[in-house]
Amino acid sequence: MKTNSFLVVMPAFNEEKNIGRVLRPLKEEKLPVLVVDDGSTDKTAWAASCEGALLLILPRNRGKSAAVKEATRFDVDKVVLLDADLTGFTRGHAAQIKNWVNSYDCARIMLKGGRTATTWSHIISPALAGQRILPMAVLKRFYESSSVSGFQLEVALEDYLKKERLKQEELVLEGVGQVMKEEKRGFWPGLRARLRMYLDILSYKLRGRPTI
Repeated sequence: MKTNSFLVVMPAFNEEKNIGRVLRPLKEEKLPVLVVDDGSTDKTAWAASCEGALLLILPRNRGKSAAVKEATRFDVDKVVLLDADLTGFTRGHAAQIKNWVNSYDCARIMLKGGRTATTWSHIISPALAGQRILPMAVLKRFYESSSVSGFQLEVALEDYLKKERLKQEELVLEGVGQVMKEEKRGFWPGLRARLRMYLDILSYKLRGRPTI
């Protein structure tokens, strides 16, 4: 089996309380990780550095799309996009990812059985899954041909992969969920953040995807 060079890319905004438990299993499996601190106002960068992750700190919050774009400066075969707020993520899951990256060129990673809300959101809207495996060359071409911003990354990636007729495998991390925005920020601030996310996605859909 061919061994690919790869980088786990983890965009993070104010994830001081969550990021360590995701980074630790990756560190135990010796996976190379880049954390892009997207202008956090808490100790996200400190928490990431404690786990030995490579760290890029953006001076202001620019959104997930801009944070992930920072990874395109690295010369690797593939990238694994992983969120910083996962729950139930273990060394076994990290080992799965290590195996998958050498077996699949392009994959959407679904979360199942960790938290009910996460499981159902992935069943209802699989295109919004934030965990992916992609060739770096594809990610670079995506950013060269698109002008996505904020929370539009996942839906724009889905459209791009379909346009390029790139087949995605659908893989599952059993027992893994995500922390809801309402839990991280408090109910009303979290709900406002969720509504902003949906409006961002709606804005992308309504403009007819002109840049993909």
